[in-house]
Amino acid sequence: MKNDQEQLLIQSSLDGNPEALTELLDQVKDRVFNLSLRMLGNVYDAEDATQEILLKTMMNLSSFK
Repeated sequence: MKNDQEQLLIQSSLDGNPEALTELLDQVKDRVFNLSLRMLGNVYDAEDATQEILLKTMMNLSSFK
């Protein structure tokens, strides 16, 4: 179910809906941060990595598969 909702948000974002992009990023940011924290072991580095990952996600959303 969650993947279906994410797919809808991705498509809506690609169609130009900024609210959908905001909601999509809100839904995934905690998972991205937690994974970054486990991999990097440092809160500050994990925050930086999360920010970079979410930015790259926004910039490259059109190539999402």
